Amino acid sequence: MKLSIRWVIPLFLFVAMSVSPAKRNIPPRSFTGGVQVGFFNGFGPGIHLGLYHLDSSIPIGFDGGLLWTFQTNPGNANDARKIYINDNQGGTVDESGYTIRLSMNVNYLFYTYRSMDFLTYAGPRYSFYRAHYIFIGDNEDFFIRTTQFGFGAGIRPMVKVSKRLFVFMDAGVEYIFPSRIDAHGEFYYNPDSEDDKPRKNTTTGKDYTYEEASDTIRAPSWEILATAGVEYNFN
Repeated sequence: MKLSIRWVIPLFLFVAMSVSPAKRNIPPRSFTGGVQVGFFNGFGPGIHLGLYHLDSSIPIGFDGGLLWTFQTNPGNANDARKIYINDNQGGTVDESGYTIRLSMNVNYLFYTYRSMDFLTYAGPRYSFYRAHYIFIGDNEDFFIRTTQFGFGAGIRPMVKVSKRLFVFMDAGVEYIFPSRIDAHGEFYYNPDSEDDKPRKNTTTGKDYTYEEASDTIRAPSWEILATAGVEYNFN
């Protein structure tokens, strides 16, 4: 079944809001900061800040973070070279990629059990993606980059392990919208094919398309988020 942002992300919020308020024992307001590690279009570390339980009757808060994940296989180096740079061939490929993901959320405490809190959250995303291709021995070294906005939602269990220390997990679904892709040269591609400056395919005589350019990299699109970390309560 094809995913649709119209129902996948709101599903998290619907499930959380439907839990009976009687099953919530709202903790005091807390401000936390911590570190995490996990998967989002690659694997890597991150930092996280949270402001929880702003009101004793409506357990809503805010949180945000930065996640920096890395790829060892960012896409198709040879196709990227043709679409963005030139038709040269040769050299030994060395490739890597990374995504910097910024998130801001509204969070909602929907269930508590002993020392565990269960929250749902949703909010906007900003992603900076870069693929790096090097053709060793052929004097070719270039980046392909794109910056994108998106939206995500998920579930966060938090476990209190001491007076001020929590461990937590994030599990969510995020959609990052397509955006302009360009390299360090003169060619670039837009999703709507407007204001493009594409390179010409010397075999067919036609311009390369956004879809072809996008296929050369593994930039974020529909993504699963799965992280774990620790947070310290500053209150």
